[in-house]
Amino acid sequence: MVIKAIVTTISILMVVGLVVGVVAVIHSRANGPKSSDGSTNDEKLSDSMKTVHALCAAAMYKDRCIRTLGSVAQNQSSTPQDFVKAGVKISLDQVIGSFNLTDTFVPMINGSKEPERVKMAIEDCKDLLGLAIDKLNLALNQVGDPSVYKEDARTWDLRLWLSDVITYQTNCVDGFEEAGNPELQSLMQKSTVNSTELTMSILDIVTEFTNTLSKMGYSLNTTKLVDELRSTGASSISTSSRRLLGMPVDHHGFPNWMSAGDRHLLAVGRPMARIRPHAVVSLDGRGQFRSIRDALAAYNHNVYKGRYIVYVRAGIYREEVLVDKKMVNIFMYGDGPTRTIVTGNKSFKRGYQTSKTASFNMGFQNTAGPDGHQAVALRVNAEQAVFHSCRFDGYQDTLYTQGGSHFFRECTISGTVDFIFGNGATVIQKSQIIVRLPSENQFNAVTAQGRLGPNEPTGIVLQSCAILPDRALVQQRFKIKTFLGRPWKPYARTVFLETLIGDLIQPGGYEPWAGSAFTDTAFYGEYANRGPGARTNRRVRWKNVRVLSRREALTYTTSFFLRGLPWLRASGVPHDLSLRA
Repeated sequence: MVIKAIVTTISILMVVGLVVGVVAVIHSRANGPKSSDGSTNDEKLSDSMKTVHALCAAAMYKDRCIRTLGSVAQNQSSTPQDFVKAGVKISLDQVIGSFNLTDTFVPMINGSKEPERVKMAIEDCKDLLGLAIDKLNLALNQVGDPSVYKEDARTWDLRLWLSDVITYQTNCVDGFEEAGNPELQSLMQKSTVNSTELTMSILDIVTEFTNTLSKMGYSLNTTKLVDELRSTGASSISTSSRRLLGMPVDHHGFPNWMSAGDRHLLAVGRPMARIRPHAVVSLDGRGQFRSIRDALAAYNHNVYKGRYIVYVRAGIYREEVLVDKKMVNIFMYGDGPTRTIVTGNKSFKRGYQTSKTASFNMGFQNTAGPDGHQAVALRVNAEQAVFHSCRFDGYQDTLYTQGGSHFFRECTISGTVDFIFGNGATVIQKSQIIVRLPSENQFNAVTAQGRLGPNEPTGIVLQSCAILPDRALVQQRFKIKTFLGRPWKPYARTVFLETLIGDLIQPGGYEPWAGSAFTDTAFYGEYANRGPGARTNRRVRWKNVRVLSRREALTYTTSFFLRGLPWLRASGVPHDLSLRA
């Protein structure tokens, strides 16, 4: 599944596509007649196993990698790509098995202590594993193609899909822990451990693929992104760049592959008065629908060719809305982030799972309050999702960047504990990060990133933002501790670039998740920040907390970290592709 979304002050655009690939793994007998070159199958198998060992040398779970890929090493003519493809196919079959396992959990709901939570955990798990299957099918369609490894951007996409698969399986298991059912948690953990570790191994292999092949005497003549960026003048990249990695563009600067209608929608900009919507939502009855849910339910992709455009008039819409992967080609806009508001008050304390508390899959506000514990205002796992001039208000766990790739520009994000969290590849630019007053005995943490492996291309980057206290916190900002982040998962990665950091931030900057968990593997980088909270001389002395050089900081800009040059330009949203200076 590929989801592309654009959200501006007045617009939300989602594009969903699904590509399914099929692979066959051929098994042959180890002992047999000689081949045309005079070698026996045993000799061929030995060569194949050498390839397997070379590929798996890069893997975190090396033994599992060798055992799994070794099981298909009898194929006499396997290329390195064939082994990677076979690994993805095996992982896909295993995830499908876990997906089917969720059906056997349903009879156990009524016997559990909290049946509603368990029911939601099962539903969440099935949804997440379905997304993992989509991503693996995408990977399966690409991973065997040698040309994929010749382009850094395509390899990055593949790595992101594999990272999402790992994240979704882990989130599935975590959901049963949240629901307080260790029995189901253990069953799902056992079901997913093989596919999670194998997918991590494939991710590691893909990341080091060209280096491994070089050592083996292969050459793919990989085109590095840095070379492509240099050809466009990377030292002075701006939104006025006309050439998109060699991609032909029209006179507005949009790629030619976009339809004329899509280019028109993006070129209209603000105001949106010239756009003619298919559906109008209005609380006072001035539209065809009084709720966003009803407007989306009326959408029929067989009837509407191109975008289905929904205009949401000003008002506070108290509903929980999901724009799912089946609702393709949705373009939604309102009257502004403070006039068109989608709101809800679901929270973990009220009995909802964390991933079920989003008021809108591309939503704005959760009013559950600081005592509601986890209460998500926005959950997004779209690819190439763009949010412009939006407002996301909540307390704990406001913005859940679960998976995919995302860009936020000129937004306001407020919360208390871990209020920007998840494991997507996320850049937040020129936005207001507002820290609110938490519950009694709580501390604040702006971020909680969830990277699970060192080769996942994910992380949270804040660039040219301002981290400041809410008015209600100002008087107590020195009494209540506030941190820039804490590591949710082992390889958490968070970077602050050219950001104003207020005096509410603790000098140490960062707080462990529990005890000293992940302090040796989590990564926190800072570059050219300003303000009283930006002083780094008293930061915690963890292994990977560091001040970045300019060269290092460039790798966390949108052009590199999101491979954002083509799709951000196509979005029509303002963006900085590089550092300011």
